[in-house]
Amino acid sequence: MQKPIHDDPNAMCPQWRKKCIKVCHTCELWGPIRIVDPMSPNGAEIDKWMCAFNRVAALELANLQAQRQTKATVQELRNDVDKQNAHAMVGAISHLNTKMQRVIDGGGTTPDYTALDQGQATPKLIGH
Repeated sequence: MQKPIHDDPNAMCPQWRKKCIKVCHTCELWGPIRIVDPMSPNGAEIDKWMCAFNRVAALELANLQAQRQTKATVQELRNDVDKQNAHAMVGAISHLNTKMQRVIDGGGTTPDYTALDQGQATPKLIGH
């Protein structure tokens, strides 16, 4: 497969110290890469021929963008879990308050402490 010639006629190769249009298509570091176009609003993927030195920078930028998206997703998940935990806690406290009110009003079960007075080690609830 024939490698394409570098598209910037004024670029200088950092390794060969010559113009890229003269050496890139013969260099082993010149190869294809599929990257997300940072200038497109929908993040379209493009095939581009780049030097390995430039590929590292492009891949670092892509990695940085992926890390930002992951951080935003994790933060969103954390907020959802916090909200669900808060709702669950409110429900549990409401349920406990209802049970306690029944005990206070006399409609629920109350502990039988006579077993403790007789020397038994564990209290028992009436009706259990």
